[in-house]
Amino acid sequence: MEDCKGRFDDKNEVLSKIAIVLKKMTIGAGAFDGIHIFTPHADVPDDAALRLVLLPPSSHYMCDDTKAAFNSVDDFIRYNGTKPRYRGNRLIFVAPDWSTLTRVKDCVRTALTWGFIVDDVKEGRLNIDRLQEQQAKKELATAEDVLPRVARECYRWILCPVMTTPTDQKLTIEAFQLNTSGSAFGPEIERVCTENELVISVWSPIHLRSKLKDLYWKDDKTCVGAMTFWDDSNRYLCLPHLS
Repeated sequence: MEDCKGRFDDKNEVLSKIAIVLKKMTIGAGAFDGIHIFTPHADVPDDAALRLVLLPPSSHYMCDDTKAAFNSVDDFIRYNGTKPRYRGNRLIFVAPDWSTLTRVKDCVRTALTWGFIVDDVKEGRLNIDRLQEQQAKKELATAEDVLPRVARECYRWILCPVMTTPTDQKLTIEAFQLNTSGSAFGPEIERVCTENELVISVWSPIHLRSKLKDLYWKDDKTCVGAMTFWDDSNRYLCLPHLS
């Protein structure tokens, strides 16, 4: 088994397996209209839907080195393939923690290898006795059970891009840590987004009035169209992510 682990490539089999695990884990994140796992920014639609983007291992996050994750977030916010992204304020991101990536990849290789061995036995490509076959199946089940836990420990950073004003050129990215125990992954993402007002489904009129005063009610202007404000909230990072 140890000899076979090296046959799996990080950029293909390992990455695909992590994506499958994360897809199952994000069930329950109902606040988002779309969930994109390791999806290039060209394939994430530029529309009014609120979307959660899970970044690949190459876009990892470290508290003392945020460059990889932040550069990736910046690309998503600014670009939709070769075109500029118009509605950049509809995206929230989840990034992997650098310190646990090695463990995740090793656990994935272990699961892939046991699966490879079990398949070889089933197809008659590998001859082992019944006791060894049962051991391989047991090891595969154990390895598969471990994957959601290690993936949960790794994908624990929510990244939310913000700007102070609509014309601000400096992008600020706020990081919020998920609780890796307790509720399931999808509901935990929703909890952090709600408690930190990263996603707002019910908004106080006081806060709405404050934004209107700061950004719209100037030079004797006393009103603004509701759809204008909604469209602007999709575009400008100084406005909240409205659900």
